[in-house]
Amino acid sequence: MNGPTGEQPTVLVVDDDENVRSLAAHIVRALDFWVIEANGAQAALEILRGATKVDVLFTDIAMPGLSGLELAHLAKQLRPDLKVLYTSAHLFGGADNPALRYGPLIAKPWKLEQLREVMDTLIETDKRAP
Repeated sequence: MNGPTGEQPTVLVVDDDENVRSLAAHIVRALDFWVIEANGAQAALEILRGATKVDVLFTDIAMPGLSGLELAHLAKQLRPDLKVLYTSAHLFGGADNPALRYGPLIAKPWKLEQLREVMDTLIETDKRAP
């Protein structure tokens, strides 16, 4: 792959842990998405301020500095149509988890089929929008 195409959705994977980010990017690529990686919220915001195509922001919730929730809030100001998928290794409260108010949330470690289902739902929702 040489870069995103009009057909292939682009996912911005954000995590401050290089190993976790690299694994997430590898899994998302295996699902046939174009992937851009960012080491934390500030790096992600720099990418989003540019002209790079991004369809989905896939971000860890717990990061130093700006959290994934704060990142998503700022990202949506820059790109209101951006889809967001949150992830965390610390899912407390089950269905009552406050992060669920802000969008879909997937627990670490990711199950490939679960991640595929959530990503496909996000992308399909985008395609159905008027």
